[in-house]
Amino acid sequence: MYVCKVGSEVAPNLTQYMSEGVEDFLQTLKQGLWPEGEADVNMGEDKDTLAARVLSPPLEWMMQCLAQRAPHHVLQSVLRQCEGGEGLGQNLLVAAVLITFPHHFIAQNAIALTHLIAGCSHPGKAQHELLCDLGRCVNQAAPSQHQQLPLLNAVWKFVTKIPDVKDYLSTAGIWLEFTAKHFTAKTCVGSMEIIHRFLELCLSVGYGSVVICIL
Repeated sequence: MYVCKVGSEVAPNLTQYMSEGVEDFLQTLKQGLWPEGEADVNMGEDKDTLAARVLSPPLEWMMQCLAQRAPHHVLQSVLRQCEGGEGLGQNLLVAAVLITFPHHFIAQNAIALTHLIAGCSHPGKAQHELLCDLGRCVNQAAPSQHQQLPLLNAVWKFVTKIPDVKDYLSTAGIWLEFTAKHFTAKTCVGSMEIIHRFLELCLSVGYGSVVICIL
């Protein structure tokens, strides 16, 4: 991280070392940052939660520097690193890409990012938060027309399985905006009916957390 900070000041046109720094970051997380149980005892939280809290800000800063300067093929290489990542490292990297990379790049790769989010079940940023970040991006820069329906279908498969009412509604609201921008009134009504059925189920169980799968 420090190398990226200094490098962005003394050689702002160079970016390859930043991409290599991302790979180093992933390898570091695979090896582990603390001995088993040490984070729990000394800092009051489990090691993955601690790693996510400590490493997210510097990683996001590094990715922001990369996104501002790197050519398209370097951004694509980072996306491939996301695909090759695993566990917490993949989660944090996908989260950083979604909030730092240009909206048009996210839109071009929205379906691939949806598949990556599906694999981000490791502690870190929650899946519904990642879906919200993705939705905000594609609401700013639209994916190509042939991607829009497959993207919407893929996202709604995850949205309808979000168990918490608040998380469900916040995520559905963002993607309802996407639906309204790019689809017919009939499609929007269909999405709203799905949300309505979810709320009816919530009412029937007293607004508790529910697990729902709407086919």
